[in-house]
Amino acid sequence: MEIVIVGANHAGISAAMTILGHYTGHNVTMFEMDDNVSFVGADALLRLAGKIDSESSMWYSSPEKLQSKGVKLHMQTEVTAVDLKAKTVTGTAKSCESVVKHYDKLILATGSSARKLGVTGADAENVLTLKTAHDAKKLFKYADSPATRAIAIVGTGHIGVELAIALSIQKQKSADKFENRKIMLFGRSARSLKEHVDDIFATKIDDLLTENGVELHYGENLVAFQDDGKTLVTDSGKYAVDVTVISAGFVANSELLAGEIQRLEGSNVYIVNSAQQTSNADVYAVGDVASSYMNVTGENASIQLGSYATRSGIIAGHNAVTDNKYAKSIGTQGSSSINAYGFIVSTTGLTFGAAQATFSKRNIEVSKTDFTALVKPKYLVGDENAEVTVRLVFETESKRLLGACIASTYDISSALHMLSLAINQNMTLYDLRYVDMFFSPWQNQVYNFVLRAAARGAEGK
Repeated sequence: MEIVIVGANHAGISAAMTILGHYTGHNVTMFEMDDNVSFVGADALLRLAGKIDSESSMWYSSPEKLQSKGVKLHMQTEVTAVDLKAKTVTGTAKSCESVVKHYDKLILATGSSARKLGVTGADAENVLTLKTAHDAKKLFKYADSPATRAIAIVGTGHIGVELAIALSIQKQKSADKFENRKIMLFGRSARSLKEHVDDIFATKIDDLLTENGVELHYGENLVAFQDDGKTLVTDSGKYAVDVTVISAGFVANSELLAGEIQRLEGSNVYIVNSAQQTSNADVYAVGDVASSYMNVTGENASIQLGSYATRSGIIAGHNAVTDNKYAKSIGTQGSSSINAYGFIVSTTGLTFGAAQATFSKRNIEVSKTDFTALVKPKYLVGDENAEVTVRLVFETESKRLLGACIASTYDISSALHMLSLAINQNMTLYDLRYVDMFFSPWQNQVYNFVLRAAARGAEGK
C-alpha cells in the first residue's frame, strides 16, 4: 500500500513511525515544506530559561533518522494540489521541480501557523512569532543580546505567559547582562489565561509574573507598530520596544482541500471520526489540522496540543493500513499544565466559566467546589510538603464531572491524569469520592485531596 503523509511534524512523524514500526509491505512517503523536522516549540522556552544544555535537544528526529526507518522523504517541498479522484499528491520542491505521487491512503498533517494580527507595521523585522525553529532562532538572537532592552509579548494565552516566564528567568540568571531589560506582557483581557484557567489561579500567576519583573499591560488592544517596529502602539499608549513576539494562537493549515473535505465551522480544522478519517474515506487528518471530540461537551473542537498531535498520528497510522479495524480515539479533555516559577497549575475539561457558558445554553446548571489541604501529613518533619488547591467543576444535579484544576508548588500534576480519565468515563462526584487510592505518609494523606474535594462537591459544599 502507498501511504502519503503531508507534513513531517509531531503528528505526521507519529503516523509514519506507527506504520513502519508495526506493519510490513507498505511504502510511506512524506512531504515537508521546512528544512527540518520534529522541532518542539515548548523546548525553545526551556532553552531561554536555561533548562536545557543544547539547542539540539529541541529536535527529537531528523530527515536522516526518518529515512533510515524507511520513509521516502521530500524535504522543502510544498504540496500544492491533491487530486482526490486520481488519488495523487503534487508537490513543488525548492528547486521548482514538480513531484507527483500516487497514494492509496493520504494522511494530512499540515499543522498550523501562527495567527497574524494584521495591524499596521506588523511586518517589521523585529515583530516575531514563535512557532517554527526559524522563529525560535530569531527570538534567541534578540533575547541573548544585552543590546535588547525592551521585549514585548502580545497575547496572554499559554505561549505568551510561558514566554514571559522564560524571559524573566533568563534575566534573573544573567542579572548583570540583562540588568536594565524590560519585559512587557500585553493582552486584551483583564487577566491572563482567560481560556485556560479560572480567576483564582490566574490571579496567582499574574502576581508571580509581577513579582518576577514582568510588566503587565492587561486590557490593552494592539493598534499598530511604528518606527520600523520600534514603537508598539495600543489603545492606551505607546511603548518603545526592541522586539515584539506576537502570541495570538494558531490557525489550522487546512486550505489544501478546502471545499472538498468537510471542515469544522469556526476553526476550519478537518472533521474526523474516531479513526481520524475525514469525509473522504481514503484521507485521514491528524494534529492541529484535525478536529478532536470533546467528551465533556459531546462536540468536535480544535485542540492544538502536542499530546493530541502524537496520539492522533498513532491512531491514523494504525487505521490507514487496517481499514479502521485497529485503534479508535476515545476523545479528549484538552488537558494542559503551566509552571509559573514553581507554582504548577494543571487543568482538564472545562473551567467553571467555560462550563457556565456552554451548559447554560442547554439549561443545565453547573457548580464548582474548591478544596485546599497539605499534600502530605502535617506531622512530617523536615520533609518537602505544600498546600494543594483543587477545583472541581460539575453538573449541579447529576454531579457529573466537567472539569478540574490542581494547583500547588509541589509537583502533583500527574494526579490530573486520573481526573482526565474520570471525565472521559463520565464519572460523577459520587463515584469519584470513593475511588481506591493508596496511602503512604511519605507521599500523601490517608484521605486523598482529590477524594476530599469530590466529597465536598457531592455534599453540596
